[in-house]
Amino acid sequence: MTQADMRLMFQLYKTHIDRLYYGHQYLTRAFFDELSRRFAAHICLIFAERNSRVIAGTFNVQDQTALYGRYWGVFEEERYLHFNVCYYSAIEHCIRKGLERFEAGAGGSFKQLRGLDPQPTTSMHYVVEERFRRAVEQHLRQERDAVNQKRAVLLERSQLKKENG
Repeated sequence: MTQADMRLMFQLYKTHIDRLYYGHQYLTRAFFDELSRRFAAHICLIFAERNSRVIAGTFNVQDQTALYGRYWGVFEEERYLHFNVCYYSAIEHCIRKGLERFEAGAGGSFKQLRGLDPQPTTSMHYVVEERFRRAVEQHLRQERDAVNQKRAVLLERSQLKKENG
């Protein structure tokens, strides 16, 4: 992975975010540049090409045992491209590298239709103002309960083979 690759990934990410009516750009080009300098060994970029030109890509983080799917970007929409790049190609990467697991990332109940059951995720929040912090904590407790209930329902519908049967 080169800095040029990361700059391309940033452009894919930004183009995708800019197309979404609800999109909000959380990550900056400087962030992508810094990652390429400091953490290149832990970044896995997967690109899709058409006629030798990149049309989509995904940004993943990797450690010794797992690949963590994070951000997707696209210049040209194509049916099934998102799943092929973000999930199927990422799973192939895991198999080639001998990684034990693939974490597809938070959100997207549609992932279960492709064999990716919901997994718990962790997020961290730092809120300075105490009253706002208490409100956020209360909301997160409620959200956690709702997410756990939904996850339990989705796991009952899993398409994956049960280990004991």
